[in-house]
Amino acid sequence: MADTVALPGRMNIVASAPERLLMLVDGGGSYLILRGGQASLGRAASEHPADVPIFSDVAERHANVARVDDDYFLFALKEVEVGGRRTQHQLLRDGDRIVLGKKAKFTFRLPSRKSPSAVLELSDTTKMPHDVRRVVLFDQHATVGNGPNAHIMCRHAGTPLVVFERGGQLWIRQQSDGHVDTEAKSLRLGEPVEIGGVSLVVEPWKVSAPG
Repeated sequence: MADTVALPGRMNIVASAPERLLMLVDGGGSYLILRGGQASLGRAASEHPADVPIFSDVAERHANVARVDDDYFLFALKEVEVGGRRTQHQLLRDGDRIVLGKKAKFTFRLPSRKSPSAVLELSDTTKMPHDVRRVVLFDQHATVGNGPNAHIMCRHAGTPLVVFERGGQLWIRQQSDGHVDTEAKSLRLGEPVEIGGVSLVVEPWKVSAPG
């Protein structure tokens, strides 16, 4: 693979992790991890699907969510509904409901004040490839756990876990209690990782173009 390098005793280390990743969590479901500063939302049935492809009749590039300094904004080609208001440009706040279409609805979340990463949570009627239910707009680090402060949910998680970026690749470790510096594990593409009662694997995000 072009994205990997071979080192003695350490195979498949990600030299530079892709900007779009699929994370499969045992007991937690499927997550789309987006590492760029912005994400396009649009129709999945397209030759060039959006970053967040939706099985809906929305436009190919219906809207964008972008991080600007410490805030997230939504920019749309035409009016959409955010927090019950019709708009094309909106500062997003935790809990805002975003409606692009009848089967394209999300709730914007900022689960933790300690992390700049955000979440787009799909409604029950909104569907994405790989059965993704949450999109993580990843910035620096995100949490894995079973409480409301987690970006990535897992009912098996005991101690919360932290996914973070270092040297162009993603790592995971147990959340430090302030006394012990926990050891991190690299998230290598396609290789399952078990840590803190959680089993997960990270793969490149792939969506087949319509035939």
